[in-house]
Amino acid sequence: MDIKLVSVPEAGYLACNNVGEIWVRGPAVTFGYLNSENSCITAPATMPDGWYRTGDIAQWHPNGQIEIIDRIKNIQKLANGEYVALEKLEAVYKTSVYVANVKIHDLCKEPKIQEHIFDSLLAAAAANGFVRTETVIGCVIDPDGWTPENGFLTAATKLQRARIRQKLAQQIDEVYLKYRLSV
Repeated sequence: MDIKLVSVPEAGYLACNNVGEIWVRGPAVTFGYLNSENSCITAPATMPDGWYRTGDIAQWHPNGQIEIIDRIKNIQKLANGEYVALEKLEAVYKTSVYVANVKIHDLCKEPKIQEHIFDSLLAAAAANGFVRTETVIGCVIDPDGWTPENGFLTAATKLQRARIRQKLAQQIDEVYLKYRLSV
């Protein structure tokens, strides 16, 4: 089995720094799903020379271990053409004492509470040297916890972004509208 890291420069992942997308090739690599007659699902990720693009971003450690740190699909291109890694941002914003597995009732619509939580997110961004495109422009507070049981997290506790966006679409759109009017 051959494994290599390939740079994803638009997201700041450079193979020369031992960080990049994992590509694999060899007899253990399959080019389709088990019992599937249709391999067109994996074909776009397969390179002509046999390398398979996993979509995982990883880091080689000095001891030879490889750690998956991101997914290419979690890298979003912004309207200005810049790219941001959503999981990196989420990891930092979760350092706010008000974020990550916190369930707030009744206070969600209180402007002072919203402002206080938003300020804590801005402080986390500043403390970690985030640039403007990595800094949140507002926050939506969901009174319901996100769990695998209610479908807002996967079993591995990854965000189900589409479901969350669908549930909170009106509030998210209001944040964007407010931001556009203030600029």
